[in-house]
Amino acid sequence: MSGMWSPEQPLRRYLERSGSAADSGGGEDERTRTLLFCGVNTDQCVLSTLTDAYNAGWDCILLEDCCATKTPRAQEVCLYNVA
Repeated sequence: MSGMWSPEQPLRRYLERSGSAADSGGGEDERTRTLLFCGVNTDQCVLSTLTDAYNAGWDCILLEDCCATKTPRAQEVCLYNVA
């Protein structure tokens, strides 16, 4: 999943369009700027995608109860790094 935030990627274009003030008919305050993250392999897929989104300027929330990984103690490390 990492790398899905480059300008050429469809997901990034979709999110930027759907979060634009022009599409919602509102002002800057009404833009969608927050993304929620959950999934498996928190220490790999979820964390790398969240990091890419954060670096692209999105507000990111990791849903701790909706994430998991099989790597021992990796979940704790990821949660610490995201906090």
